[in-house]
Amino acid sequence: MKIWTILFVLLLSLVGCSNSGSEFEGKWQNIKKEEKLEIKKNGDTFLISVTEKDFFSGRMTTHDIPGTYANGAIKVSGLMGSLDLVIDKSTGMLIISGEKYRREK
Repeated sequence: MKIWTILFVLLLSLVGCSNSGSEFEGKWQNIKKEEKLEIKKNGDTFLISVTEKDFFSGRMTTHDIPGTYANGAIKVSGLMGSLDLVIDKSTGMLIISGEKYRREK
């Protein structure tokens, strides 16, 4: 009986680990600006494609940023420090430094 309990617990832990961060995957639209994100799993990390209006040309440009999942958030590091991407459980919105994003349907 003990062996079945141990196998069951191991199976649950493996299933739990494989879904880490999957709630972030998809397309997100900023609720105030003309800015979109697409978050995709990329091996053990995530790739965040940011599409936003270029400050100088006014054209829409896309750039990719790598991120890692830990403790319920995706962490993105850059020259100016790091940012956490979190999902507000009550609204389902993605929050990044106070900016809110709604999941696209």
